[in-house]
Amino acid sequence: MKKYLFLIGLIVSSTTVFAQGGTLSPYSQFGLGKIADQSVGAARGMNGVGIAFREHSQVNNLNPASYSALDSITFLFDVGMTMQNTNYSEKGKAKNVKTADFEYAVGAFRAYKHLGMAFGVIPYTNIGYDYAYTSSPIDGYQMAPSTGSSTTYTMQYLGSGGLHQAFVGIGYEPLKGLSVGMNASYLWGEINNAITTSYSDAYVNPLAKIFSGSVANYKLDFGVQYNTKINKNDFVTVGVTFSPGHSLGTSPECLIVSGDSLKAYAGNAYSVPTEIGFGIAYKHKQIWRLGFDFDLQTWGKISTVDFISADEKRSSIGRTTTYKNRQSYKLGGEYCKDLNSRSFWQRLRYRMGVGYSTPYFFIGDNNGPREISVSAGVGVPIINNYNHRSIVNVGFGWSNIKAPGMLTENTLMLNLGISFNERWFAKWKFE
Repeated sequence: MKKYLFLIGLIVSSTTVFAQGGTLSPYSQFGLGKIADQSVGAARGMNGVGIAFREHSQVNNLNPASYSALDSITFLFDVGMTMQNTNYSEKGKAKNVKTADFEYAVGAFRAYKHLGMAFGVIPYTNIGYDYAYTSSPIDGYQMAPSTGSSTTYTMQYLGSGGLHQAFVGIGYEPLKGLSVGMNASYLWGEINNAITTSYSDAYVNPLAKIFSGSVANYKLDFGVQYNTKINKNDFVTVGVTFSPGHSLGTSPECLIVSGDSLKAYAGNAYSVPTEIGFGIAYKHKQIWRLGFDFDLQTWGKISTVDFISADEKRSSIGRTTTYKNRQSYKLGGEYCKDLNSRSFWQRLRYRMGVGYSTPYFFIGDNNGPREISVSAGVGVPIINNYNHRSIVNVGFGWSNIKAPGMLTENTLMLNLGISFNERWFAKWKFE
């Protein structure tokens, strides 16, 4: 019981840590922010593949149907963090920025025969940016005729926040080979964006537009997996996931300050999209497995933010984001020479993955940034007198995020995670 209370307390206390965003990307100012990698543990080394994976000793939150495959005598607990070095480049200028973020904490166990449960905290989107633009002198524009000085202006863009989700999930196998599952999540976070304009001429009042909204809502994710045996050594699994889209019921504010202040609001401005995923996986013994995932998020069906002034009249003071459907393709795999070997080196798990994602928003009349990513990783077994089943997951990744004629981001990532596998439910037998 003390172990349960400790882990529950760790999950609850982690929610305060997740309030910190894991990005400094200017692209995170659009929509709900930068879509986060929601995979955990071993999947990080395989570029987030997992819709069709079923493992008895690893937590796979990407498809809740996989919980039915959990080992009957163990309790799994997985925590992880990510460190990043990002190079931002545009028009011959470049800058490197380092960030670090404690990303996820999840647990899972088998509650009953063919019935598994999971819980945890994972990211959904991240917002974090701070950059400025200074204009050339405004030709022929003189705010102080007596001095005849030209005026320049500086626009600064600031943003913070993001959305996070705490979930509880269940997976059940009603028929041999067929499993179903569901994750029920509490989705929460802050979306804060600000634009300030200051002028070189002291006679001109600075202008600030501050957009802020708080989210507290739900999210549901459903999953199905069908596992079939080709022969005694080979298995194929097909997985499907579905998440219904809905409004988040948030009415963000827009505050405009320039000498005087004006406040506006937008009713039900934010929504999560309907999401459909498909995956297929091939497994040979316990030696290697390979998976492919396709994911579609129907952002194009979501309405844009439209701010209304306090007197209920339409106003042009708001900012709008136009969305488009987002598609994601991922391919990844894992190899382990002998999972049950006494040799440390033969029990190492080697992982690789690649991915491609389209943008989910437009920037003006142009597409937002697409993303290309590559990852590799290794699962290092913890071997001592007390534990032979836990794993340290180390993952390395590279991503390229780029929009036509705009900023390019090249990011190197180091993912560190520990997957604890404890034999909590084993029963002693005396003869």
